[in-house]
Amino acid sequence: MRNDLICMFMVVICVVFACGRVTDKGGSEKTHFELPVIPAMLGSEEEKTVYLAEHYWDHFDFSDTVLLRNEEVTEQAFADFLSVLNQVPGQVAGKSAGSLLGKAWQADQSAKVGGKDTVTWALYKENFRFDYFTEQFSHYLYDPNSPYRNDALYGVVLQQLLSMPEVPELLKERSRYVYDKLLKNRIGDSATDFYYTAVSGKKKSLYGVEAAYIVLFFYDPDCPACRATQVQLAASEVAGRMIRKGRLVLLALCVGADVSHWRENLTGMPSVWLHGCDSGQEIKKRELYDLRAMPSLYLLDRDKKVMLKDAVFPQLEDRLLQLR
Repeated sequence: MRNDLICMFMVVICVVFACGRVTDKGGSEKTHFELPVIPAMLGSEEEKTVYLAEHYWDHFDFSDTVLLRNEEVTEQAFADFLSVLNQVPGQVAGKSAGSLLGKAWQADQSAKVGGKDTVTWALYKENFRFDYFTEQFSHYLYDPNSPYRNDALYGVVLQQLLSMPEVPELLKERSRYVYDKLLKNRIGDSATDFYYTAVSGKKKSLYGVEAAYIVLFFYDPDCPACRATQVQLAASEVAGRMIRKGRLVLLALCVGADVSHWRENLTGMPSVWLHGCDSGQEIKKRELYDLRAMPSLYLLDRDKKVMLKDAVFPQLEDRLLQLR
């Protein structure tokens, strides 16, 4: 924990001394993102980190449109902000994220007070600041390809957004939809059961699979990333060893409805895997799993509790190495 905090503070110090020059509409110059001064009375690193999270945006000029769109200053500061949020309790992270969204929303409403024939009104009539930060949260925390991806933290952010009374319901609809998806098959929860078509043509269920551990490999036969992951899974020594010992079952589930196309693509896939197809599109139509990108890997225990959700191959292999 202490090493993580030291690294975090080194990162934000670098932000403080960022050398990019930004000029806003009024001609003032912004050379860096200004961090809050942490009170000397705060003794522990944990207290300092909490203070930093809660006051991170205190000195940010939300009216500076050029600064807001400067990736080297504002977006970098936002990425560092997420690093801070990852080191504080969830309640603090939620409060801090909510504070940022509240400041952005209020700044947008203040900008609309001006004449509607101005450039400022044209720029901000769609809640430009608020949209910018909500999109940043989504891009960094929810995008399946983001190295910052964190479903738990994003869920906390969405809770804050949904609790903001001033935000119209229309703007909350998508957030509510995504939040409901995040609640499905969370780590520690029981995985949702489903039926699939087996190679024999019979209908079988996830909960009919018996093993100490189960890997769910949701894939599309025409997806290049899926084929790459298939190769990695087939070459994994730890996965192969656990399958041979009967401790692991790998259920490769094609999410497409075309059974004949699925069967054609079974050639070359390991025969020791369990193969299935969502021929009735039950998973897709009922949105039983949050399959935001293909492929998607889940790891379940004997009781079908989720151990890894929508993981990438290196995460799965690391966990299997711990369980072997």
